[in-house]
Amino acid sequence: MSPVLGAIETPTSVVFDEITAGTITASAYVATPGFTGLGGAVAGTNIAKDGTYAGWHVYGDSWTVKAAMPTARYYLAAAAVGGKLYAVGGYDTGYLTKNEEYDPVSNTWLTKAVMPTGRAYLAAAAVGDKLYALGGYNAGGGLGVNQEYDPAANIWLTKAVMPTARYYLAAAAIGGKLYAVGGSGVTQNENEEYDPVVNTWAIKAVMPTARNELAAAAIGGKLYV
Repeated sequence: MSPVLGAIETPTSVVFDEITAGTITASAYVATPGFTGLGGAVAGTNIAKDGTYAGWHVYGDSWTVKAAMPTARYYLAAAAVGGKLYAVGGYDTGYLTKNEEYDPVSNTWLTKAVMPTGRAYLAAAAVGDKLYALGGYNAGGGLGVNQEYDPAANIWLTKAVMPTARYYLAAAAIGGKLYAVGGSGVTQNENEEYDPVVNTWAIKAVMPTARNELAAAAIGGKLYV
């Protein structure tokens, strides 16, 4: 049956993945066959907060080309804070300290305070209103560096280093803590938890499958790699 434009399909559950002072990220779930209109109709969510109406609509199952990064590079990391994206580090004829902010609303980039340590093959993840750049590699070899970026103040702070220096790792945040998994460490199945509140690391259950150059994402209180 063809989807009906304008019809409302109610999800069976909604999970709030992240709530900050500036943004709310949520996922909607529905049983198979799911939302029928995402492939060809307009899908969207309308939100009213404090009496102010805001609407967001996008065509499902499609890509749109946006403004290019100011600095072309590879082996970088990225994370979102407060409704904006931050592209950090990477490599292009050298190990970069670049930190560039993308605003999806205006489709523009701004150059922000550089990372203290230039590196590539790093991981990045956000907790609350801060971004954390973890590990990586530069001319000195594999790194255990953990540096915190505060977009509001536009400053970096050096935090407690990871227990295992590595690159090609992945990271994601759950419940206010960061998890740095895999990579080029000693066993490549490391799973280390960082608590920004107390600035400490804890060793957690290792991954069943050792690997590097992996990806990680969190949803519904679980980490997937």
